[in-house]
Amino acid sequence: MRILLLGNSQIVSFGNVPDLITKLSRSAAPQCLLEAEVVAIGGASIEQLWTDGRPIAAIRGGGWDWVLCHELVYSYGGNGDRLREFGRRFHREAQSVGARMLFYASGDVEGQRGTHEPMYRDAAELARECGGRVAGGGSAWLRAWREQPDLDFHCPDRAHAGHRGYYLNACVIFAALTNRSPIGLDPCTVSAPEASFLQRIAWDQYHEDRRSERAVAMGGT
Repeated sequence: MRILLLGNSQIVSFGNVPDLITKLSRSAAPQCLLEAEVVAIGGASIEQLWTDGRPIAAIRGGGWDWVLCHELVYSYGGNGDRLREFGRRFHREAQSVGARMLFYASGDVEGQRGTHEPMYRDAAELARECGGRVAGGGSAWLRAWREQPDLDFHCPDRAHAGHRGYYLNACVIFAALTNRSPIGLDPCTVSAPEASFLQRIAWDQYHEDRRSERAVAMGGT
């Protein structure tokens, strides 16, 4: 399975989501190998990803099963119209080369918890409209915090995920791409006990993501 990840420093910075999802796939039994490539532009919103040109050129190179894109939490700011407009544009490009869209709703900037839920709802609606999927990274963080409120997902700059945050994000994305549980897979950069907890949270989020897509499709909230 070939995946193109389009994003910014929330995809590759303190951690590396493409590398993590590849390691997770290699540790699965049986293996479900993922080949991930990335176009990461620091600080880019979904609109800037579109206008830059490099993400579109990468999509048009073809050979993808999935194309992931996402919006910056602080660029989003409740602007669902912009997310939908440029998400639809990326969908049309992905569709033209036979790929599906995965709309990743991140939430990695400290102090932005209130943005997670509205961005997730907009991403789920967009996924339903485009026949794609949503991956609720920020929602998974909220889910984990409900059980362990003091868990620190950030790196020292507080604007990016740390090892725990990147690992949980990667587990959520892995499950969305493969329909397979991350439970029991490679702990990668975190301890085994932490990995076990985060894997379970990600698998719970996988089921919530699928329910959210269905709820949106039926006109629910």
